[in-house]
Amino acid sequence: MWPVIRFLKRKNLKKSMQSFGPRLRNQLILVFVVTISCVLAFVFLTTYQQAKKLLQEQSANITSQYFAQNEYNIEAFMDDVDKDAKLLTLTWDIQDYINRGGWENDFTSIMAARAVFDDIASIMSNNEAILSVFYFGSDGTALGVTERGNYVKARDGKTLDYYAMGIEELVRSDITKTHWLGGYLLSDFYVEKLNDPEGVYDVPCITAARSFNSGGIHRGTLIVNVEESALADLITKSDERNIRKSYLVNTQGEILVHEDETQIGQMAQVFSDISPDIENDYFIRDGMQVNFSYLSTPGWYMISEVSLESVYQDINQLRDWFLIIFIIAIIAAVSISFYWLYRLMRPLDALRQAMHRMEKGEVGEHLDENCRNELGLLGRQFNKMSDSISHLIHRIQTVENEKRTMELEALKMQINPHFLFNTLSNIKYMAMIIQSQTITEAVTALGNMLAPMFRSDSQFWTIGEEIDFLENYIKIMNYRFGNGIRVTYDIPDELRECQILKFVLQPLLENAITHGFEQSEGMGIISLKAEQSGENLLVHISDNGQGISPQKLEELKKNLKNSEKDKSLKKGHIGIVNVHRRLQLYFGPDYGIRITSQEGQGTHLEMLLKIIK
Repeated sequence: MWPVIRFLKRKNLKKSMQSFGPRLRNQLILVFVVTISCVLAFVFLTTYQQAKKLLQEQSANITSQYFAQNEYNIEAFMDDVDKDAKLLTLTWDIQDYINRGGWENDFTSIMAARAVFDDIASIMSNNEAILSVFYFGSDGTALGVTERGNYVKARDGKTLDYYAMGIEELVRSDITKTHWLGGYLLSDFYVEKLNDPEGVYDVPCITAARSFNSGGIHRGTLIVNVEESALADLITKSDERNIRKSYLVNTQGEILVHEDETQIGQMAQVFSDISPDIENDYFIRDGMQVNFSYLSTPGWYMISEVSLESVYQDINQLRDWFLIIFIIAIIAAVSISFYWLYRLMRPLDALRQAMHRMEKGEVGEHLDENCRNELGLLGRQFNKMSDSISHLIHRIQTVENEKRTMELEALKMQINPHFLFNTLSNIKYMAMIIQSQTITEAVTALGNMLAPMFRSDSQFWTIGEEIDFLENYIKIMNYRFGNGIRVTYDIPDELRECQILKFVLQPLLENAITHGFEQSEGMGIISLKAEQSGENLLVHISDNGQGISPQKLEELKKNLKNSEKDKSLKKGHIGIVNVHRRLQLYFGPDYGIRITSQEGQGTHLEMLLKIIK
């Protein structure tokens, strides 16, 4: 059973290796096509979105010009009406009629009213857009002229509907200008109740209201009603392509002028998106580009709506062409990539087969180097690699033979730590037998010094453990120098548990004993002090030895400065240099040792390292 399973596995592996080339080629084609598709799609979408934005801005600019033309036309239209209104307020016949106190049922009043009617009719004949002109006095008198007749009302109180419209109060608020209003019907201003069942008089109009003053006193209001359709025609005629729906609204959003009269008086739905702080701008809403502009003369907004389909009409054709080009590009990319990948994959198939043979142990395989593309360079590199592997295998065999020989020699030279400690223990017991207290203490101190070296592989221990190590070292050195060396410690308790690199203080004390007390035969005092400096630990080591000459001190400082560059120092203060190099290796170039000394007075070392809690 197991041989059959192994045979099937080898067969599947061989089949997988044989299909490797076609699978890789298909994957590369797929990756290439997907990449090209993504790039083209990204370029298309980015270009399409940017083009849409440009078309929106272009449409907004065109609409701004359209608004400017409309504003000029509307201002000119209203200026003509305003001039007619001012002329009527200055006409002598109207002034005389008002000063007489309005209508009286006598011949004089009838003639005065007739003169007023004639003046108004003359003005209306010169401006066909004017539908009616009314005068409403503050005392309730009224007079009006329409296309269908003249009307007059004597003083009998403010009983007309006009006085409830709020126009009188608006005119009184500023008697120096003409106030423009909309949303009214022509029938709203009639002096008499009309019998109009068919709504002939329900014509939308735009109203110009102006104060009538006499002697600087407001005596009444002049009402000039013009056709709403006249303003609507001014707006729509400016749109040559007839793709915009434009209308006028007041500051509350109520539609005043619209080509569809049924919309007049309705609230413009888009007005809620218009900011009162912006006079001219556009925004997109419900598939429409909405442009708006504030007209200062009447105090209204002109709004123009155009469908995005009309704005994007030209770019949609470009989109269809791009889709066709996109499909053609994908087909061409697949065809070209299939052809070139087939040519490129032939050297790769040869490389795969050669690697498969090397896997079976046939070292020294070579490929044809005649191919001039990048895969041909890969074949040449493969040949070099094959030769290198052959040489490397030979070298590895030689090195392994030498290594086995060296391991045998190392086993012969190896010293077991347990054997060393057992030997020291035997020497200690022998010293105790002969009652040599000095030898016993010296061997004990030496054992205590050696124990940390074999106890742990860690590079760090506490300052307290370093001090214990120094105590054993000083005890051994005092056996040599006759207890002439004294070490004082000034280390706060909170710093004794901080971590420090192993064996960084002992070489410095050894240097002080060897070089500082050499002439005094080991007689001297060494002080060791530690303090915290921010996040760092500063250790001071001072001695009262013979000091260092200026020449040697300068050489030592130079060695400390160049310790990282020159790693071949072998003599003179090598312990200090090694410690300095270790500190910089672990903590960085800002850490290490500084040394000062005066010949004959002693030496002072400062060691800076990081605090490790």
